[in-house]
Amino acid sequence: MAALFGCLLGLLVSQRVTGPTRADDTPAPLLSPSGFIDGISHWLDGGERVFYDWRIRQLGEVSERSDRVVLVSIDDDTLAEAQQGPRADIAAYPWPRQVMGGMVHRLVEEGASVVMLDFTYPELSPRACVTPTRTGRGALSQDDDALRALLDQDPGHSVLAFRWGAEGTRSLPPTGRLWPYRVRLGSYPGVTEARARAQSVLALQRPAFLIPAGKGMEVWAGVADEGEGRSLGEQLGTAAASIQERRAADDAFRVAPSDLFLALASVQVQGLDPEKLLEVRQLQHPVTPLLSPASGYGATTLPADPDGVVRGVPHLVAYSPRGGERYVLPSLPLAAAMRLAGTQKLRYAEGRLYIGDKYSVPMDASGYSLLRWEAPSATRGARGPLARSIRAWNVLLNLFDTQEARPTRFDHDLEGRAVILTNTSSYAPERRVTPIGPGIANGAVLGQALANILASDGIVRAPPKVDMLATMGLAFIGAFLALSCSWLLRSVGGAFLFVCVAVAAGAGYVG
Repeated sequence: MAALFGCLLGLLVSQRVTGPTRADDTPAPLLSPSGFIDGISHWLDGGERVFYDWRIRQLGEVSERSDRVVLVSIDDDTLAEAQQGPRADIAAYPWPRQVMGGMVHRLVEEGASVVMLDFTYPELSPRACVTPTRTGRGALSQDDDALRALLDQDPGHSVLAFRWGAEGTRSLPPTGRLWPYRVRLGSYPGVTEARARAQSVLALQRPAFLIPAGKGMEVWAGVADEGEGRSLGEQLGTAAASIQERRAADDAFRVAPSDLFLALASVQVQGLDPEKLLEVRQLQHPVTPLLSPASGYGATTLPADPDGVVRGVPHLVAYSPRGGERYVLPSLPLAAAMRLAGTQKLRYAEGRLYIGDKYSVPMDASGYSLLRWEAPSATRGARGPLARSIRAWNVLLNLFDTQEARPTRFDHDLEGRAVILTNTSSYAPERRVTPIGPGIANGAVLGQALANILASDGIVRAPPKVDMLATMGLAFIGAFLALSCSWLLRSVGGAFLFVCVAVAAGAGYVG
């Protein structure tokens, strides 16, 4: 009885809420010893999640909603206003990417320190295709080029989104069998300049090759024949370009769009073992014309716990294309915080991730951070746990006023604040279920994650050593009470009093 009573009290502190399950986590057979233990653990984890959510809501009662992150929402009212407005280009959704770029530029002009776009653009814009008669940057999709040009007007103030998947097969290496020739497009002193040149080749749906040449790097493009090679060279501003037959060894130097993206988005983290991070297998990153060092890149994927509730954000994940070099990729909030801190340096120590010398956030070794929700319940509007949200229509009206040289109509008070531009309309993906309630937009969850980073706050897990000591202490107290009060079990009243003592001990821990 003493051992049983002590173990029951010890279980109260031995549990901790678990994170999302990995794709390769396969349950053991139920009738096996490990399967039986897993079944009990899952049952206990379910109870701990309910208890954890209650504690999170109690914490939200004494918290203050953050005003450092503002949500700009494309809601149903905004789309209805756009359909009835005089601008034909925004009457249908999705809007042209040039409009989205104009909104970002307008938000920065109104004082936003950084603007996160909770939209993935993995394909060329349907509004415009590649223009083969134009040269250089103008040869890209005009709509995507317009978005990139507007973002480049405010370098360092925008963060574009990508998504990842933990299941499926990795992307296969590109094949070069349809490109028997290659055309030389220039030689560059460094990899950065060469990648910028390769970007223009990839945007024209041609394979690009970065081939070392002495201390520099040559950029070649794959073509079907010599005539196409001369035409492509002229289109990209290279007269009398050298054309050669493509060799099988060239495939080792071939650059894919994902290679350009990984070079821009990946981060280095001091003190963190990448092998412990969640390894993702699929990426949906912005299309080639949108890639530029003037913007940051972060993931918007929010995996849920086994019960379907989103309780945290994986700030860091690992990706190994074709099983090769391992890259560490950040979340959208983390990428925004890096832009705000003006640093690419990340450091992990003692359960915290440090972003330069300015911000930090609690995070475990797998890259996962539990969110501190700064509200006891979700609001009916789009802002969720955040203090403020702005209708995108108001931003559009200010943008149109500026374009027509009129005074702007709205003062959004965005000076020094981070902004996340997201879709909360009927066209948006499904809402998230969270500890503070269902129906929260994906952008609001990401905004709360950024607010935690900017406040250097979050949910800190107790170290396993503390768990062990607390479990042993409560087990000892339980055993002592059971032995000292064993005489009470000789009567019904005594047994009832004994149970009350056990309940009081558990209630004391809850308090």
